[in-house]
Amino acid sequence: MNFKQFAVGAALAASVAGVVTAAPADAFTLNFTGTARLKNANVVAPGTSVLDFAAFDNGINSTTVGTGTGEIVNPTDPLFGNAGDAITLKDLKLTKTGANTWQLASVADGVDFISGLLGGATYSLQSFVLTRTNNIFQADYSGFFSNLPNPGVGEFTAQGRSFIQRRGSAFSSTVTVPTPALLPGLAGMALATLRKRKQKEVEQPETVNA
Repeated sequence: MNFKQFAVGAALAASVAGVVTAAPADAFTLNFTGTARLKNANVVAPGTSVLDFAAFDNGINSTTVGTGTGEIVNPTDPLFGNAGDAITLKDLKLTKTGANTWQLASVADGVDFISGLLGGATYSLQSFVLTRTNNIFQADYSGFFSNLPNPGVGEFTAQGRSFIQRRGSAFSSTVTVPTPALLPGLAGMALATLRKRKQKEVEQPETVNA
């Protein structure tokens, strides 16, 4: 390898490293908790159950209809609000798909699933799949925040038989939005540019000093 080839190779490595360094590594995260109950859980598939977000006291459902209240907890990105802030959660109609599985009845039912975020932002569901394993209920879901272009994926967890009983159960949930995936495209552009530069350098005749 001559000096020019080595220099081009070094420049290539430096450029790619620069792209890697410049690419954002963090993600936007919203963590929240609350109380919920899966109503009509024992319906025969493909019947409808309702994930009811509400405050439950001594087995009596609160007077909220259609929505409930959650609370933001840390770690949460300031983009969504601060720990302790109250948010509104929309009750979800879920279609039972198996003995222990449910899914969002329709995308329309998931519109503005989360509201009351900082600046009036909302989060709408595209999918929500709930699974019961023994007495642990866990859901994977996806959707979009109104103030971010990239999709956010979430997890929901509730434990105990009380989740399907009148008193309801505490739950925790996290939504994560990856930062824009610019790295592959930027790295590809840098590689292509430097390959062309390398080709030109190799094609040029070298001047040998006596």
